[in-house]
Amino acid sequence: MPRASKADKAKNHQRIIEEAARQIRAGGIEGLGIADLMKSVGMTHGGFYRHFKDKEDLSVAAINHAFETFSERLERDLDELGAEAALKAFVQRYLSTEHVKNPSIGCPASALSGQAVRCTDAERAAISRGVSRIEALLEKALCDLPTRIPLSAASFFSLLVGGVVLARSATAEKDAEHVLAKSRLLLEDIGLLQPQ
Repeated sequence: MPRASKADKAKNHQRIIEEAARQIRAGGIEGLGIADLMKSVGMTHGGFYRHFKDKEDLSVAAINHAFETFSERLERDLDELGAEAALKAFVQRYLSTEHVKNPSIGCPASALSGQAVRCTDAERAAISRGVSRIEALLEKALCDLPTRIPLSAASFFSLLVGGVVLARSATAEKDAEHVLAKSRLLLEDIGLLQPQ
């Protein structure tokens, strides 16, 4: 069987990372299985080692990718819409039932929040870098608002992450929506969102 070209190897490498990022957000870092991952991208388990030295190497790349892709939309919205509209859109997406129901395509911070304590140092560092990147974007947006909001980016992001984590733990959809609504209400009370 002929070896893959460098371009094919790069595409395969990216496919593995993208699928691992999805799987990590859906089932956690501990739930990522190399054999199942490789099968899901149509490759063999042995092929994994042509791309990564071990599972930690992959999980760090997947965590980085998940945070990068999640951050890119906020960054693009800030550039195209301005701070106020971008923050409103971000909050609406973040505190949505769709985000709660689909962790595999959502924010890695809320998907991995309970995992950090069981991660390796390298995985924890990747999560920390990703959270810092999102917080830096949020800080820029908060500073660019016409009215100063009495909330740091870290506090703001913590409120969003906590709301989603608690909503995901609810046993009924109405309870999850109640948590999201209370999170939105708090943001309205501090002046970050307009009442709907």
